[in-house]
Amino acid sequence: VITSARTMLFFLWMLAGARSEADEYLGPDPQGELELLSQQLEIKRNRENGLDSRSIELAREIASLSERIVTISEDIQTRSKAIDGVEVELGGLEASRELARLALVENNNHLSAAVGVLARLRKNPPEALLLTPNQKSQLQLRAAVLSLFMSALSADVTKISHALSRSEAVHVKHRRRQLELTDAKEELEVEQAKLERVLRRKSSLQAALFSDRKSAAEEVASLASKAEDLEELVATLKSASAGHFEPTVPSVSRQKNSDATQRLNDSHIA
Repeated sequence: VITSARTMLFFLWMLAGARSEADEYLGPDPQGELELLSQQLEIKRNRENGLDSRSIELAREIASLSERIVTISEDIQTRSKAIDGVEVELGGLEASRELARLALVENNNHLSAAVGVLARLRKNPPEALLLTPNQKSQLQLRAAVLSLFMSALSADVTKISHALSRSEAVHVKHRRRQLELTDAKEELEVEQAKLERVLRRKSSLQAALFSDRKSAAEEVASLASKAEDLEELVATLKSASAGHFEPTVPSVSRQKNSDATQRLNDSHIA
């Protein structure tokens, strides 16, 4: 009988302690506090679901940015190859220009020599050129000599003209290619800057998405933990009030909290 009385007194002491702990933790209205906390938890979970929708939109935007990165990178490679081709052509034009210059110098020397010969012929004509016109054979010889000089002079003039034309054409093409090369390099710099902006935008979106999801998951986890503690204490209080204790099972909020944590771990976007 004494043992039974002691057991009853211990049970009443435990019941009073449980009520006191619940009152201290939950306040004057533990059920109302639990309902309010559940509402807050539901709001946070809805916000987290909203973040899931936003994450889908951001993932699409990131995928679009990735496609732009590929396109811009291919364009940069194309422009780089074009620049390399222009630089190779410029090297060939430089060589052609030098050859044209050397040919011009050589032909100019020939022309100078021919003009010098004509000047000397005028000052000191050979005997063939001093014959009188009534000497037919000698006159024909003089004409033949002059024709040879004039032919040589004409050939030199033609070569010089061709050399000048070629040199000018090479010079014009060289300048045009240099301008094209400058424009291509400027366009390449623009594309590279665009690529850097797109990459920064992609990284920013990924960081913002992960930060938002992490913050939401932490808030849900915190509220879920509080709600679970309240559920367990309210259940203990009700059980004690009914005169018996029941084993506590994991609450639904803890399972949802575990799911939220798992979603956070899987939320990284490549």
